[in-house]
Amino acid sequence: AFGEWCVLAARPGQLKSTFAMHWQSTAALHGHTSLLVQLEMSKKQVSKKVCIQAGVDLSLLKTVDGARRAHEQVKRYFESRAKCLFETGCNQIDALERTIEFYVEQYGIRFVIIDHQGYVWWRRESEYVDQTEIAKRVKRIAKDNDIAIVSLVHLRRPPSTQGKTSREPTLDQLRASGEIEQSADVVIGARWPDAESKAAGKETYLLYPLKCRDRDFDSQPFKVRAITHEQRFE
Repeated sequence: AFGEWCVLAARPGQLKSTFAMHWQSTAALHGHTSLLVQLEMSKKQVSKKVCIQAGVDLSLLKTVDGARRAHEQVKRYFESRAKCLFETGCNQIDALERTIEFYVEQYGIRFVIIDHQGYVWWRRESEYVDQTEIAKRVKRIAKDNDIAIVSLVHLRRPPSTQGKTSREPTLDQLRASGEIEQSADVVIGARWPDAESKAAGKETYLLYPLKCRDRDFDSQPFKVRAITHEQRFE
């Protein structure tokens, strides 16, 4: 919801960035101007994902004329949607706050994705100190600007029990979990079983509601379909 901070948590290689970009595209389809603050991938990698979303044949990018046609196809894909904006290079929390407030003022953004929050720093004293301050600041930015912010974060690998490791995400697996768990309004764990076992089915993607402040919610995981070759979910 607007004014709230949501955390999407998963282990590396679990399609967090792909899911977040699909989320951004869906928000734009519903008329919400959005900003993706990309701190992990290069602009080239983001552009490639956007092209795949728009159904562009990536072989077009090998020539100047093909790149022009790809650009026109992406433009047509997004012309019926609200603006999807992208920003990089604002890893320090003060710079991140200024960047978000600039886009709120200039473009009226309502939805922000931070990919991912582990690359944001404050004073670099320690991970815990930095992430505690960052969590408080991100929550405040969402509330003060009445926007929805989604932060992507990594999960720690859980300890094994009797030689077996649980695959289900839990709150205590969050990096710098204390302040994130306290401050976040919503926490969703994500899991792509295909990354763990090829027998699981490539299209299966699981979302685990872990926290939803001041609301009753069903903690049972729910399944969505991951269409990876199109960079989207349904």
